Amino acid sequence: MVASVELATYDEAKQLLVRRFGFAPDSIVTHFGASGLAGFLATVASSPTDVLKSHLMSQPVDEHGRGLKYRNTVHCLRSIVAEGGVGVLWRGFWPNFGRIMPHSIILFLVIEQLRNAFSPGKTQGGAGSGSDGGGQGKDKVNSADDTGSKSGRL
Repeated sequence: MVASVELATYDEAKQLLVRRFGFAPDSIVTHFGASGLAGFLATVASSPTDVLKSHLMSQPVDEHGRGLKYRNTVHCLRSIVAEGGVGVLWRGFWPNFGRIMPHSIILFLVIEQLRNAFSPGKTQGGAGSGSDGGGQGKDKVNSADDTGSKSGRL
C-alpha cells in the first residue's frame, strides 16, 4: 500500500511544486519536497491498516491459533473505532511517518538521478551533468513518447 500511494502521488506533488509554487523541475529541493509529500500521504493511507494489523496480531489466541478478541478484520475495525473513535486508526502516525519518510526521500532522489542519467537528449559528464537547462529534456522525451515513435528503444 505504501509503494502504491508513493508512486501515485510523487509526480503529482512534483508538478504541483513546479506549476503552483515555481520550483525548478530538476532541483533537488523539488524532488525532496515532492518525495516528502508522497511519504506523508503514504503514511496517512497506510496507518489504518497498520493499526488493524497490530491489533489483530497482538490479540490472545486459543489453542488452535484463532483470535479470541476479534473474529475478523471488519470486526476488529468496528471494535477499535467503537472504543477509541476514528482517530485511533492513526495512532502511531508520527513514528510511522519517521520510518516511511527517509525511505520515500531516498527512493525518489535515486529515481530522479536515474531518470536524468538515462533520459535521451541529456548531456553526460561535466558541470552540467543531469541538467539540460531548465527541464526541457523531459518535454523532449514526453513529446517523442506521445508520437508513438519507438526508434532507438527496445
